[in-house]
Amino acid sequence: MKNILRIILFSVIVFGSSVLYADLAFDTGTFTAEWMEATTNEDGTPVTDLLHTSLYYQINNEPKVFIADIPASSPNGGGNKSHQFTVNIPEGNETDLRAVATHTDLSGNVSREAVSPTVRIDKLPPAAPAF
Repeated sequence: MKNILRIILFSVIVFGSSVLYADLAFDTGTFTAEWMEATTNEDGTPVTDLLHTSLYYQINNEPKVFIADIPASSPNGGGNKSHQFTVNIPEGNETDLRAVATHTDLSGNVSREAVSPTVRIDKLPPAAPAF
C-alpha cells in the first residue's frame, strides 16, 4: 500500500518570503519530493541567478543526509520540481523522518533551511496478544 505524506516547509529564505514546500510520497522507503522554486530574493527583488535546490533528509536525531542538488528550472526560479530518492527505513522500528531543503544562487549564497515537521514512519509491529 502506498502512503502519501504531505509536508509543507515554511521558511523565509534568501530567495523570498514564499513558501517552499515538498510533498513526499513513500512506499517501502522510496520517496518523491515535489516543490516550487522561489521567485524572489529575501529583499523582495526578483531572483535572477537561482542555481539549485539542495535536498536532505534526517532520520531520528541523526545528522542530515544529503540527497542531491537539483538544478533550477531557470535563473528566475518558479519551476515545479520533483526528485525521487530512497531511504532505508529499517523493519521493526518506528522512525522519525523530516525533510530539509535550501536554495543556492550563482554567487554561492545559500538560503535558510526549510525544515518539515517530523513524521513518524511506523514499521514496528505490536506485541502478540496475551492469553
